[in-house]
Amino acid sequence: MSNTKHSPIGKDWACTAPGTAVLSSSKKYSLANLVEVLDLSVISGKPSTCYINKVSNDSRKALPGTLFVALIGSNSDGHDFVAQAIKAGCSALLLEEGHLDTSEYMSNDLCILEIKDTRKAYGTLAEILFSSPAKDMSLLGITGTNGKTTVTYLLEDILRQSGRQVGVIGTINYRYYNLQGKLIHIPSSFTTPEPMLLQQTLREMRDNGVEVVIMEVSSHGLEQNRIGNLVLDVAAFTNLSRDHLDYHGNMEDYFSVKSLLFTKHLSNGGTAVVTFGAEDPTWSTRLRALCLDKGISVLSCGNPDDSDIFPIAVTGGLKETKINLQTPDGEYAVVSSLVGDFNVENIQTSFGMALASGLSISDISSYLSHATGAPGRLQRIQLNKMGQRFRPTV
Repeated sequence: MSNTKHSPIGKDWACTAPGTAVLSSSKKYSLANLVEVLDLSVISGKPSTCYINKVSNDSRKALPGTLFVALIGSNSDGHDFVAQAIKAGCSALLLEEGHLDTSEYMSNDLCILEIKDTRKAYGTLAEILFSSPAKDMSLLGITGTNGKTTVTYLLEDILRQSGRQVGVIGTINYRYYNLQGKLIHIPSSFTTPEPMLLQQTLREMRDNGVEVVIMEVSSHGLEQNRIGNLVLDVAAFTNLSRDHLDYHGNMEDYFSVKSLLFTKHLSNGGTAVVTFGAEDPTWSTRLRALCLDKGISVLSCGNPDDSDIFPIAVTGGLKETKINLQTPDGEYAVVSSLVGDFNVENIQTSFGMALASGLSISDISSYLSHATGAPGRLQRIQLNKMGQRFRPTV
């Protein structure tokens, strides 16, 4: 789902490159429409007479007819490239309040607009251009340092077996089946794509009948507001370990960013699935407490002392894992082709997300026996060489 209201401006746009959307027809749109929808401040120019056919955050692509959006990143600031965008002939600028002295550009024949947060506005703008595709789909999000990709594959298999049309946005690719039954693979540029590519992908999924979208949501994606105003029905947390600290600085900031998926993007009535695994349980404990304090429904996994779902017994081997799983409805047996202790955690997370999505526990247990994990993640393959069979794990 999305909190962005549908706007008739959203037609015929295409993301031609990450960060750039182009009007695919001969039409042009009055900037006045965007000024009204985004509540932009007009610094100079007349939006009613300014027409655009491109939106870009890349000054090198800011040709005539372009709205150049200046975004502030961790390594660069789009405001430093405004002069380059103007030289290239852009028709309008969207700037962040207080970040640029615009007086020297007043004499130029272009519209200058300002807003408090250009990154937030850019995410909303992307939704508008692609007609808020998420408003008619259920969104399930997964965040955490490890396990996200495997959980998406498990949950995708479970939901498909239940008869739902599923799309996935994740580290390996963005994928869905089109109306002709063909599997569409879109190469993944980032785990969580930037807003224009994300909204175009969601639009393609919706137009091809997708009902449920499973998303890996990275800390970078949350920090940079790539998912805009998307609202999730289910949000899951796998674990948190020392990674990406070159970007976030410390574990406290890393956790705070991850928490946004639950405090900012989970719908009223949505469910948080929190897994307690081998990693430091402190972060899972804190996240669960944070959610409960905000009145968010929580489904806990992994901790025998106080979780809703946890393993009573686990029998592992090279070919499969058998789990006696305690659930809110009693004990159920789950057999999976995935092996390894960490995959026991991934199975519990996917089980919890499927349960929070409305599937029955008996169906989930059955579907998991046919679900496979992510390719190349402790995956067993068979090789025949010189009459001998080898089954290495990759």
